[in-house]
Amino acid sequence: MLESLILGLDNEVSEQRIEIEKLIKKIDLILKFLSENLNVEETIIEKLKEDLNR
Repeated sequence: MLESLILGLDNEVSEQRIEIEKLIKKIDLILKFLSENLNVEETIIEKLKEDLNR
């Protein structure tokens, strides 16, 4: 009985670990997307500043 309980908990932990890994991958993609957009916005702001200084 104790053995089956431990196996059940081990399976649940494994499933949760897989879900956490999926979430981490999604978060990583979101952060990359935001970072790329931030870089684009910074470039636009720099160009606008240059235009204003002319």
